[in-house]
This record gives sequence, C-alpha cells and structure tokens, in this order.
Amino acid sequence: MFQITSKTLGLSESSRFMIIALFILISIAFLLNFVLFLKFFRLWLQAKLSGADIKFSELMGMWLRTRNVEAIVSSKITAIQGGLDITTKELESHYLAGGRVKKLVEALILAKEAKIDFPKDYAKSVDLAKRDLLDAIEFANKTGNLPKFEDIKENSVRRRKDLIERFKSIAISV
Repeated sequence: MFQITSKTLGLSESSRFMIIALFILISIAFLLNFVLFLKFFRLWLQAKLSGADIKFSELMGMWLRTRNVEAIVSSKITAIQGGLDITTKELESHYLAGGRVKKLVEALILAKEAKIDFPKDYAKSVDLAKRDLLDAIEFANKTGNLPKFEDIKENSVRRRKDLIERFKSIAISV
C-alpha cells in the first residue's frame, strides 16, 4: 500500500524533530488537563447534583487562588439546600477575609429556620469580628433587634451545641 514517510512529505530531520516535540508538548498539556479534570470532577458533580451552580472554571480558579475549595463548595451546597441566597463569590470573599464559611452558613440557616431577621452582611461582619454568631442570633431572638458588637460574646465552643439544640427546638415549634 501507500506509505507516508518523512521522505515523501519532504520533511528534513529538524522538521521531524519539531513535529515530535510538538506532539510531546500537546500530550503533556492534555495529560495535565485530564488530571485537573479528575481532581475537580467529584466536587463539580456533587455541586451540580445538589443544585449549587458552581462552574468548573470557578473550581479551578479557586484552586489557583489557593482557597479551600472543598469548604467553599460544601458550604455552598449547604446554603442552597437550606434555602439561602448566597453566591459562590460571597463565600469565597468571606473565606479570603478570614471568615469561617461553614459557621456562617450554619448560623444563617439556623436564623432562617427560627424566623429571625438576621441579615447576611451583618452575620459576615460578626463572624469577621471573631464574635459568636449563635450568641448574636440568640440576642436577636430575645430582643427582636440586632445586637451591638460589644453585646456579643467571643466565640465559645462549649455553648455551641446547647445553642444549636435550643434553636432547632425553636424552629420545630414554630
């Protein structure tokens, strides 16, 4: 049969070398893209199936900007399932500012379930001030007003479980 060789194509030795080098570079680029695809596919699929609108390019961007991708994606999924209207960019910027995205989402869902008016921006500022979000929600529930920062206790882990149980019982009874 007809056989194509470098002589029939009229390629010199240096042209053949360039074609082989180009093929190797394209193969390496394809392999890197495939590895990145596998790295984020599970998170992307999890977000897609749970209704959180997170693009594949956003996942790669967060990873390149050295964010905790898994924490942001799981918080976004929790927020969507809890009925919150919060964007991925908001969660990412809160994380970048030093906030605790999981606790923020948890507190906002808790306030929503207990029918407490607790604005998202206020909750972010309370969290960034390293104050106890659950204490702020409890204060807002008792008084009907948002607390001043001086009135909110610093984060306390021991009270956390007690407050969560108390607010869950409030949300169930309402």
